[in-house]
Amino acid sequence: MMWYQKRLDDLFSELGSEAKAGISQIEATARIKQYGKNILPHGKKVTWIQFLFRQFKSPLVYILLIAAALTTWMALLPETSELAAGEHGEENRWVDTIVILLAIAVNVAVGFWQEFRSNTILEKLEEVVRTNAFVIRDSEMHEINAEMLVPGDVILLKAGKKVPADARIISQNKLEINESILTGESAPVGKRNIDISGDVVVGDRENMVHMGTLVARGDGRAVVTSTGADSAFGKIALMTQTAEEEPTPLQLRMGRLGTLLAWLMGVASLVIFGVGVVNEYSVVEMVTTAVAVAVAAIPEGLPAGISIILAVSAQKILRRKGVVKKLVAAEALGSASVICTDKTGTLTEGKMVIKRLVTGGATTDATAILALANEAVVEEIEGKKIARGETTDEAKLQYFLDSGEDFDALHKKYPRISLLTFNPENKYIASLHGSEDGKTHLFLNGAPEVLLELSDFYVGEGGNESRLSEKERKRFHQEYEELAGNGYRVLGLARRTFVTLEGGEQKDLEDVDTRRELVQKLVFVGYAAIRDPIRDDVRESIKEARSAGIKVIMMTGDHLLTARAIGGDLGFSKEEGAVFEGKIIETLSDEELSELVKKAEIFARVNPEHKMRVINALQKNDEVVAMTGDGINDAPALKSADIGVAVGSGTDIAKAASDLILLNDSFSVIVESIRQGRIAFDNIRKVTVFLLAGSFTEIVIIMVPLLMGLEYLPLTAVLILWTNLVEDSLPNIALSFEPGEKDVMKRPPVKKNEPVLDKESKIIVFAIGLITDFVLLAIFLYFYFAGTMTVEHLQTLIFAGLGLDTFFYVFAIKNLRKSIFSYNIFSNKLLVGATILGVGLMLSAIYIPWLGDLLGTEPLTVSDWIIIVSLGLVKLLGVELVKWWFIHRDLDNGDKRNVSGKVVSSPTTA
Repeated sequence: MMWYQKRLDDLFSELGSEAKAGISQIEATARIKQYGKNILPHGKKVTWIQFLFRQFKSPLVYILLIAAALTTWMALLPETSELAAGEHGEENRWVDTIVILLAIAVNVAVGFWQEFRSNTILEKLEEVVRTNAFVIRDSEMHEINAEMLVPGDVILLKAGKKVPADARIISQNKLEINESILTGESAPVGKRNIDISGDVVVGDRENMVHMGTLVARGDGRAVVTSTGADSAFGKIALMTQTAEEEPTPLQLRMGRLGTLLAWLMGVASLVIFGVGVVNEYSVVEMVTTAVAVAVAAIPEGLPAGISIILAVSAQKILRRKGVVKKLVAAEALGSASVICTDKTGTLTEGKMVIKRLVTGGATTDATAILALANEAVVEEIEGKKIARGETTDEAKLQYFLDSGEDFDALHKKYPRISLLTFNPENKYIASLHGSEDGKTHLFLNGAPEVLLELSDFYVGEGGNESRLSEKERKRFHQEYEELAGNGYRVLGLARRTFVTLEGGEQKDLEDVDTRRELVQKLVFVGYAAIRDPIRDDVRESIKEARSAGIKVIMMTGDHLLTARAIGGDLGFSKEEGAVFEGKIIETLSDEELSELVKKAEIFARVNPEHKMRVINALQKNDEVVAMTGDGINDAPALKSADIGVAVGSGTDIAKAASDLILLNDSFSVIVESIRQGRIAFDNIRKVTVFLLAGSFTEIVIIMVPLLMGLEYLPLTAVLILWTNLVEDSLPNIALSFEPGEKDVMKRPPVKKNEPVLDKESKIIVFAIGLITDFVLLAIFLYFYFAGTMTVEHLQTLIFAGLGLDTFFYVFAIKNLRKSIFSYNIFSNKLLVGATILGVGLMLSAIYIPWLGDLLGTEPLTVSDWIIIVSLGLVKLLGVELVKWWFIHRDLDNGDKRNVSGKVVSSPTTA
């Protein structure tokens, strides 16, 4: 049996404690050794070294590290191949190694800086529950560090203090606990010593209090049942630490791409080595050549390019008040297909507000009742009056202030005589007041059914009082049930006026006889409907998410009626089969739950275990899940989800478990982050296609002449290096800043298993890229055998053709969903600048004498330039033909693009 299910006498017997005396100090010392200190399980602090090494966990980085090792080995060999040396071999042996290491350094530096800067740690959990405790030991009260509490200790609970451990209520006086940090429920929960049978969720355990929650009102005495890791908080901490972090979609995609590249380069190297050995070339020379060609084909700028894209995305999200803690999460957001969101503090503001006042015309009376039957106080902050107090009292008084009424003037008009604070037995708060005309007034608000039972009159239309008939009583009950059914917390409002009240100034509402005398024959004024209001931007943001093909599921610890009502306002389905309570999750197998979540839209009364199971079920259905939340109860699910999103006003624990933090709590930041994630994926694809489209050129134009046994090669090592630096680095970086297409939020989410290189990309890389590479090779072979050019002139022609065609087709690759004629090719100023600078560097290498001498180039003729420009146009045309074919194919298959790539309709959410 759970602690809340046991009879109090049995519980004391089991714990070896007494209600009045508690346990002895000697016994407490012994139990510290048995149970340990009342502290939460420690989270592992991530050191800067761990952050640094985390940046190397990428197959592409592994390939670059292997390439760096191989080029180092080549540089150290006493003999190098002609490819590795060329005319300037001795001074260029280490160039490839240095370039590769620089690429690795950029990738690691960008990732490390972003993640280390945004880091928070799980040890923040301890700050939430760190407090002192008032404990009874040896029949005496002591104030001790809460860490020293043990099961069996009797503790005192006081208003405004945190609960130091999980405990069972012994006695209480109007005790209410704010458990929102644990359950997500906004309103404080009344606590009392009652017996509970059967299984109930944490939020319904009226006889228990839990570590880390706050005493909102009253006081009480309780016996500690669980401490540290055994407490509800401790179990959440353990779940958070043990929740497995799945690889992000980008990590999976780059893993597959890295494997593909490794196979391609491995096979090419083996072919070169095998053919060379068969043709009786030196083994050392062929090993060196094979390694050199493979290294030349490695897109060393890709890891750095991806890191820059993710950093740019993270910076754009930061401008919208979102902090990305891990760079890979910036792209993962773009793949999100489901958002599981907490209600309190995420969809709603996390505070109680009076949304409706239902009266028969006595609005002034109603607002006065709200303000006077109240324990809250008024604070003035920067000229604005703010209510401060218990959640419900605060909402009542704030409504009065927002109505433009004067609180001080009201109390001057009606000076208070006596106050009966709210308690679970009476279920109302009452306040007795005098007035200048000598009359005495009683104002009450609380449970509607109780106040209706105590009322004989009601305020009708026009503010007139009438006798409360059975017909009217039923009407009021019907209005109350309708409001409650729509998710409101409903307060009844009533009053009574005494023309003369003997001894009125001495009346004490705490006295039972006084209440019996005064609290009767009331005038029922109406209802105040209270609700945690929906955030201003949530409706539009959810609508935009759904238009982007993203399913939104609400998961809350609040009651079913409240969740259904809030969900209905936000467009969630309220039909049977879409709304469930958490207890049903416990009855389902993993397979059954995987089916249920396909249709579910709202889960109410859920605990952390339920949220984790729902997320795991969605992930089993190949969904990419973003989980949003603000409370400690959300932390395990935030860590288990593909992308954890914590609101800025939430707990530090929720932030520590998340990948994205919303600094201004705005749900719209999530949608903007998804937009930036989709743009990041598009740009990663563009950069990958751009780099790979030219990465096999060196293999083709070096391997074939080498195997043919020609006297010299089309390019020297230094020319290959120059083209790699100019044609890869500059446009690569510029493409990382592409602003994104306008229709990015009109497409369905990118599927989890969709590769970076789709069919269109592969054709551009392997077909168009290789075709133009062989055209360039054919040009070399033609002039080689014609013998009409010097070695330097022909190598310069191939050098220019290889380096300058990049600056033609890069403008086609900047948008793979539209024809180049349907978008502004100059929209990316960085790309335009990179093109101008790149072309300038290529021309400088040819026409500046001292640089030409260093690189071994010669000036080109007009006919040479006609060949070079034609080659660039051929590659550009090839890319555009591939894009045109796929656009038309998609249009025929019902895609949402027309020939120019413009969106004609939006996908709808499942």
